[in-house]
Amino acid sequence: MGRPRPAETTELGTDSFLDVMANMVGILIILVVIVGVRVKDGPPPEPSASPTPAPVETPAPVVQQEPPPPEIDLETSQQTLQQLAQQLAQQTQQISGLNIDLQTAKQQASLLEKTVQERQLLLDQQRNSMQAADRQALELKGRARFAQEKLAELEQQLAEVDRKPKPQVKVENFPTPISQSTAGEQLHFQVQDGRIAAIPLQALMGEVEQIVRQEAGRLRQQRKIVMTTNPVGDFRLIYEVDKQETSLQDQLLTGRPGMELEESWRVEPIARPVGEPVERALMPGSQFRSLLDQLNPKQTTITLWVYPNSFTAYRQLKRELFQLGFATAGRPLPEGVSIAGSPRGSKSAAQ
Repeated sequence: MGRPRPAETTELGTDSFLDVMANMVGILIILVVIVGVRVKDGPPPEPSASPTPAPVETPAPVVQQEPPPPEIDLETSQQTLQQLAQQLAQQTQQISGLNIDLQTAKQQASLLEKTVQERQLLLDQQRNSMQAADRQALELKGRARFAQEKLAELEQQLAEVDRKPKPQVKVENFPTPISQSTAGEQLHFQVQDGRIAAIPLQALMGEVEQIVRQEAGRLRQQRKIVMTTNPVGDFRLIYEVDKQETSLQDQLLTGRPGMELEESWRVEPIARPVGEPVERALMPGSQFRSLLDQLNPKQTTITLWVYPNSFTAYRQLKRELFQLGFATAGRPLPEGVSIAGSPRGSKSAAQ
């Protein structure tokens, strides 16, 4: 779209100004020439009187007299010249006023052109915005059409599923849903990464007792000690003892301040993964089955420390242990948390 042209206004260019000036100067030059010619052709001044000799009478020659030159009215010429000068001054003043009007008109035209450019820019922006909105609306229409087609496809698939016979789901149920605290011998296993590993907790505690007897002097001097056992099988045990002041109630009862020991332990594998895969552990001749064959199911409780990545393996182990007659206690653990305990901890609940 072409740029609109501003409305035409009455303009005086430099050519018209020069024409007027040339005409006025020409008139002045002509008047000056006329006055000069008339002054030059006027009667010469009369000579002063002086004694002259008596003229000799001679026959006068016949001379043809020229007509006298016309008389020049200098006052009228001066008045005419003044009038022309006044007209020239008036014309010059008018031209100056017209130049001012011309400059004002140019400024208005420039301002109008700037306004037109701003309006054109705004119009272009609005046009671009409308085009972007049209593209976005077209894209949304395409997405809506695709979503409708996908919905129709899903509805068709759902109708086909409804027409098919429903598969039967088998739910396993164990007949001992009530749990109770374990008593007697306990055997601990870690179930992680789909593998099961026996935790030699009793042997590790035996290692701790020896370390405590060796570090008894250091325990009396220090407020807290941390002891780490040598590896037993695939695990080691970290044992912590922290001396704490007795409660205010105990101090009031005994009449003197005292100290009590806070004990805690945690079991960590020396490497990962440890143990054997659950599928192999459930087969005859595996380490897991060989260990179970040495135990009395009526006197032993199996505690399984289970991590989130092995819940399916835990259900397989629980089914096998139930068939073998073992009471099973499940201890789920978050990923990254060690198997731990303390004298104040809870006992395993078996089913």
